[in-house]
Amino acid sequence: MDIKYYVYHFAHLHTAKLKGKPAPHKAVLLLAVMSLIERGSISTPEIELTDELVDEFKRIWAEKLPSTCPFSCDISKPYFHMQHEPFWRLIEHDENYWMVAEELGLYAEETKTMAKGYTISAMREKFRCAKIDGELYNIIRCADNRRELENLLISKYLTYEPPLNKRHGITAMIGTALLMVA
Repeated sequence: MDIKYYVYHFAHLHTAKLKGKPAPHKAVLLLAVMSLIERGSISTPEIELTDELVDEFKRIWAEKLPSTCPFSCDISKPYFHMQHEPFWRLIEHDENYWMVAEELGLYAEETKTMAKGYTISAMREKFRCAKIDGELYNIIRCADNRRELENLLISKYLTYEPPLNKRHGITAMIGTALLMVA
């Protein structure tokens, strides 16, 4: 597989939508993972849900998303639901196999699997780590490839326009007043 495969899948992440906007959680999680790979904090395809990953997720969320973003900053659900993507697998502590959404008939099983809820502590208790494809890990290690994937994620999932009436403050109010006069 080459970068085109991952470009396609990053551009077509399975996300929730709110008012037609895709949820940014998976994109922010991938950006956080790429950032930690770049820094050397993640040195294998195994992605543990460490405090450092949680902090990087929060940092990127605060930096890239406006305060008007209708979604809440929470890493636990995307860490779990990323397994619906073909390049991300969850590895449980007590079993040495990859938990694959399709194998579980997941939509019915998710409730049972996450009976304790989607919390960081529940994720850490249930899963040893997530594992990305080795090919994806190597692609991310290359700066040019990483930038291409980062730019894609930012432009597709992290671009939010404020509502028209809040976009320009006084200009919007003047425009509304002019419409009322006309």
